[in-house]
Amino acid sequence: MITFLNDRNIKYSIENKNIYIKDNLDLNSTVIKSLPENLSISGDLDLRYSYINELPENLFIGGSLNLESIKIKKLPDNLTIKGDL
Repeated sequence: MITFLNDRNIKYSIENKNIYIKDNLDLNSTVIKSLPENLSISGDLDLRYSYINELPENLFIGGSLNLESIKIKKLPDNLTIKGDL
């Protein structure tokens, strides 16, 4: 995930094993298969048409989550979404 963020010049910080992204994260149609635990995104998370089939523990999304056309069957109990699902 860190390589992906660096390759796309997405600004992030890491504190106490938590990854903080201070913007939207667009993973639409990417080949990324998983997200790390303890990920915090202040904007939207777009997972449309991605290969992700499970969301990590302790995921915080300050905006909306788009799960169109992916195979996630269950949302984690500790998922926080401040916008729309």
